[in-house]
Amino acid sequence: MKIVLSLAIVLILSACTTVGGLVSPNPNETVTAFFTHIYAREFDEANQLLTTDPPIALREIEAEHSGIFDNIDYQLVSEIVEGNRAYLTVNISALDFTQLMEAVISEAFFWAFVEMTEEELYELVNELLIEKMNAEDAPTIENEITMVLMLERNKWHIVPDNALFDGLTGGVLSFAEYAAGW
Repeated sequence: MKIVLSLAIVLILSACTTVGGLVSPNPNETVTAFFTHIYAREFDEANQLLTTDPPIALREIEAEHSGIFDNIDYQLVSEIVEGNRAYLTVNISALDFTQLMEAVISEAFFWAFVEMTEEELYELVNELLIEKMNAEDAPTIENEITMVLMLERNKWHIVPDNALFDGLTGGVLSFAEYAAGW
């Protein structure tokens, strides 16, 4: 009788775990899936792995800065799971947006003295930026960041922050803050 009762309890616990208690995927798999979606330009799928609502504008970032995610790479350094939070230290290698913009600004400086509309100037700067981003020797930067993940409805979701945004874009946010202080 004890064996039958034990077996019944094990079966019930297994069913409960399968239905509602199993956490899938683990934090590392979530981060891997996120970057896989970024590589494949599946930005809606990548956003589903984030906690933000509304999602961050990955598609718009790529549209405005065509190729910004082309040279992105990541490597997991460490992982700590504490209850419903996980902390993954990740090295992200991406185009160095600050160096790219410094090169664009230095080459485009004289255009400020040429008679042209603001739209024409914007178009020229954007074309030069895309050219620099697609160059063989485009500068890259490595950032070590800590990605925070939260367990929600038995799934791990990435909590985006400025460090993640800067890591993905090679410093767009840092450059914008620097430029705002001019």
